Amino acid sequence: DEPGVGPDLGRIELRGSVTQIAGQMWNHWPEMHRVMKRAGMSVPQFQGDELKDLFAYVYIARYRGEPGDAERGRAVFQGKGCSICHGNDGEGRIGPALRDITVGMSREKITQKMWNHAPRMHEKLGDQNLSWAQLGAIELADLLCFLSTGLKPAPDPSGK
Repeated sequence: DEPGVGPDLGRIELRGSVTQIAGQMWNHWPEMHRVMKRAGMSVPQFQGDELKDLFAYVYIARYRGEPGDAERGRAVFQGKGCSICHGNDGEGRIGPALRDITVGMSREKITQKMWNHAPRMHEKLGDQNLSWAQLGAIELADLLCFLSTGLKPAPDPSGK
């Protein structure tokens, strides 16, 4: 953080109940007040449902997580062995052509497709004597970005 600038609420841990978040805010108040005073700012006063709205925002600020990077996602796709069954550019081989079913979709939709396909994939991995790929949160964010935006589109059958 730059001096005088508050923390990025989308990156810090502010989870839990209303009282847990309120406790973190309360404990942060002296430092926040010091920085705001130095910057010539006044401490905000909440009216009506403003504090409730702030809690709702803070609670969901981390929902989407990191946006992911398509190039790193391509490396995950290759490194975790996804390309063995789905092809280097998602064209399909043993598994379905991902570029036909994931490009332009939200992370939630792609994750749902992956989850629903997991039993069949698990079976195919066993048939191919391959192990189940473990994915960390950042790897998954990158992979989902790649599946949504980084796959090469299928060739146009009309040649256009």
